[in-house]
Amino acid sequence: MSAMNAKMIGMLIFGLAIGYSSGCRARGIEHVTPEQFQALVKEGQIANTAHWTQPIGATQKRAYVEQGDMVSSTGAPRLQVLWTEAGGLPEGYLAGWDSLDQVGAAKPGSAVQNLLDKVGSEDK
Repeated sequence: MSAMNAKMIGMLIFGLAIGYSSGCRARGIEHVTPEQFQALVKEGQIANTAHWTQPIGATQKRAYVEQGDMVSSTGAPRLQVLWTEAGGLPEGYLAGWDSLDQVGAAKPGSAVQNLLDKVGSEDK
């Protein structure tokens, strides 16, 4: 995994860890097919205060969305990051999305690095 990709994924996981520590329940990072991804983004365009899906951004290889749900047994929001291969999306689909290729971050701590190791590499 390249250092830039590790940093980008580290930032995503760090955000989930912060959310989890502040009371919301992070459900991790999950891969979906390009078709599922497009359906989730379309669903997210419908206004709903209890459930949402919003774009995070994209790298040259992956696109990411955050999915959240306010309806839970604890009353705390649940968050999950979903990703798919950018190459599986229609040409121009990611136009206007934030580029995560330029995101920089400090080297992740050991707890975040352990999660990064579980997530794996984009090169697999």
